[in-house]
Amino acid sequence: MNASDLQVFKVVANEGGMTKAAQVLNTVQSNITARIRILEEELGVPLFYRDKKGVKLTSAGERLIPYAEKIQELLAEAKEIVSQTEVPQGALRIGSPETTAALRLSNILSDYGKKHSDVDLSLVIGTSEFLVENVLNRNLEGAFVSSPVSDSLLTSFPVFQEEMVFYMPKTAKDPFSFLRNQKAKVYVFCTGCSYRRRLEKILTEQNITQVKMMEMGSFDGILACVGAGLGVTLLPKAFSEEKTWKARWSSNIAVYGLKKSEAVVPTVFVRRKDTFLSPALKSFMDIIEK
Repeated sequence: MNASDLQVFKVVANEGGMTKAAQVLNTVQSNITARIRILEEELGVPLFYRDKKGVKLTSAGERLIPYAEKIQELLAEAKEIVSQTEVPQGALRIGSPETTAALRLSNILSDYGKKHSDVDLSLVIGTSEFLVENVLNRNLEGAFVSSPVSDSLLTSFPVFQEEMVFYMPKTAKDPFSFLRNQKAKVYVFCTGCSYRRRLEKILTEQNITQVKMMEMGSFDGILACVGAGLGVTLLPKAFSEEKTWKARWSSNIAVYGLKKSEAVVPTVFVRRKDTFLSPALKSFMDIIEK
């Protein structure tokens, strides 16, 4: 068994058939069939169920898939390490929550782009939970997420610190009495958002459990609903300090502060411990650590 055999096996599994795999690998079907048969004989177990519609992994094949994928990743990483120069270049995929991207990353991305024009930097937006999963799956080289991050495969360092506050209609005395006394809603991002988890914890501690959680796709949409008097939300205080926020929302929305233990949310940059630290990623980390 070698890396080439495992690549063939992985392509067959992905394509669901020998014929399709042969097309992807630009060879004849008989070659693919023979390679799989030899691999099965060497391992002493069938890797696929075969029928007229194609192939499907056996339990043994399903156990082998993660190893085949890992070997391909290691080979790709080895090629990258050997061919890599000290000059940052190539693709770099970084993740961030929408709020962090809006509040904290414009200057960082601008500086990085000016210094390293040969790097194709792409920014993936998602919840902290989504971003951590994609770093673990190696779809992202690193990501900004709200701490704590406890996975043993990850390493992180602090970058920003957000002070969270409630945003509520100007007519409300405080968010808690507003939610208790009116048919108000709580506006949040989708499940997996660390700010949402913190908000739910605060409301539970206030014994406010019978409220509707309304998921929105952007903070602009959330603030629009709050400004219309429909409910409250929990977002970084930094939004209320921006000129654009003051111009659009300050006449309709009030800010309600929290005690420090509830308000402070550190943002960290995470990456896998075993990921190759490319010049592109290293130079990005150097900028955000300043």
